[in-house]
Amino acid sequence: MMATLDASAVPTLVDTPPAVFTAKHVVDPFMPGRIGQALTSGKDIQSDPEGRWQFADSPVDALRVVGFLEVKGRYIGVVEGSAGSINVKVSDRLGNQQAEIVDISKQGIRLRQMDGSESWMPISRRSR
Repeated sequence: MMATLDASAVPTLVDTPPAVFTAKHVVDPFMPGRIGQALTSGKDIQSDPEGRWQFADSPVDALRVVGFLEVKGRYIGVVEGSAGSINVKVSDRLGNQQAEIVDISKQGIRLRQMDGSESWMPISRRSR
């Protein structure tokens, strides 16, 4: 025996508009046009003429990795400091120690210090 559905029992579908990023004075670090570019709104975010030295006035310990993007099989890290967030790639330099980024993965960023030693910046799951 086949049961019939009562049309009044099915709720009406409501079309909702897509969400739009509307924060003022904050640039979405995941916006496709921002990948690989540094924000220059804060005095703490500086770069050398090649655009590779990020957060030049901050110690590396004051920075944290808040996420990553995978673009065409390569990872781009999202690093946060006191002046905002930026996207970084392998070979960029971070902080006043000019630590070079040698690897970016789903777990974090591996850095090589000027003396050749390496350190690790894991992705931070906590908010400030």
